[in-house]
Amino acid sequence: MGRVQGLTLERRQQALGMLVAGMPVNNVANHFGVHRCTLSRLRTRYQQTGSAKDRPRSGRPKKTTQRENNFIVTSSRRHRFWTSGKIAARLYNTTRTLVCNRTCNRL
Repeated sequence: MGRVQGLTLERRQQALGMLVAGMPVNNVANHFGVHRCTLSRLRTRYQQTGSAKDRPRSGRPKKTTQRENNFIVTSSRRHRFWTSGKIAARLYNTTRTLVCNRTCNRL
């Protein structure tokens, strides 16, 4: 995974601060409830990139925003007997975002 599991960006920065201050890895791992290897990967990434942020990920970019995803899910829950094609058409009429039926089925 690209993201260090169990740690938000803020918590990653706190952990790095503790490690830089000289705290033992085991103590920091126990404090945040993660494995030592997680912190070792975090420290290595920080040494390589100078940042605790996620690295860019490969893969196809998302076509819909989180707001559009919420629209699809809400529409399907409110109108249980609408087909995915009808939901896709409603999304297009509302936001001008063209999605296929399969996208509506997946969410």
